Amino acid sequence: MSHTIPFDTLHNYERLIKVGFNEAQAKEQTAIIAELVNEKLATKRDLNILWLKMTITMGSITVVVGGLIVALIEYLK
Repeated sequence: MSHTIPFDTLHNYERLIKVGFNEAQAKEQTAIIAELVNEKLATKRDLNILWLKMTITMGSITVVVGGLIVALIEYLK
């Protein structure tokens, strides 16, 4: 995945403090969430790239299998 998704760490930290997390807990929880959001989630662009690669791969497989079928038919004549 090549791009990150915007995540407001300060806002998240402040929300955690507001609901009773202590400073260390709020910082660590915010860091964990930011890491997950920025490194583990796929963006729309990532999914489009994956779709394109899959389409090209499936097209290539179709052409190769088609060629093998034609060659087999010709061979069996």
